[in-house]
Amino acid sequence: MLIRRIALVLILALGGTHAANAESPTGMEFQQWCSNPKGSTESFECAVYMRGFLDGYGSTAQKAFCFPRDFTVGQARLITNKFMSEHPEELHKSAPAIIVRALHIAFACKRSDEAG
Repeated sequence: MLIRRIALVLILALGGTHAANAESPTGMEFQQWCSNPKGSTESFECAVYMRGFLDGYGSTAQKAFCFPRDFTVGQARLITNKFMSEHPEELHKSAPAIIVRALHIAFACKRSDEAG
């Protein structure tokens, strides 16, 4: 919990405009964040956004995906980056819509293993 608070403070301090006004980034903006080198402010924003998305998803009762055990934020980021590069026609949509689509393709639940 403390790490999430620190991350939010850092994003706000570093000028994370979307965190400040609670507006979801577009896929274009999200792709720019996530394609920056590790250690950059944008890369950090991507990682924190993805972690927030996954944490929020984990708290919902209805599950759209069935993640494997030990699934990581890094994997979610790689899968989402791959989806964004292979589907530039989707980048006008919101980042959450793109993340959902990418993860659904990768980890759609089978009827026998649905989690919700």
